Amino acid sequence: MNLTTQGLENQKLENSHEKAITDLFAFTKINTVIDQLVLAFLQRSKSSIKSSSSDADPSVLTETLEYFENEFPKEAPLLKEAIVDLYKQVFSESDLEQINAFYRSEIGERFLTGSSVIEKNIQQIADGWASEASKSAFERAIEYANSN
Repeated sequence: MNLTTQGLENQKLENSHEKAITDLFAFTKINTVIDQLVLAFLQRSKSSIKSSSSDADPSVLTETLEYFENEFPKEAPLLKEAIVDLYKQVFSESDLEQINAFYRSEIGERFLTGSSVIEKNIQQIADGWASEASKSAFERAIEYANSN
């Protein structure tokens, strides 16, 4: 095997590893999470720019922020590449194939369906818990304050 052939073999291995990661991302909707991260960081960056630009001309700032808002998402592929690299470091191609085989199985499909239902309801559960936890903790705090 010469260097060129070896390079092509390494590229095929790399591509099959990335294909396994891409499949996993599809099963677990990691791409959606990445998209949400990009949007959250976009909003945070815009807020930071606004707060550090109080002396800027408002129309120039508005125009700059609009341009920034269009440009920022173009950087998203770099984030995805970094996350793919992280998965490559943590999981071998064999690991990923086994994980993906699970998600393709009947129980894996049920897990994904169940996870989707849980995900939809977890915010409601957490909101109810937060309300009750705040109420209980505040009542105990008042009792403590009144006893001292």
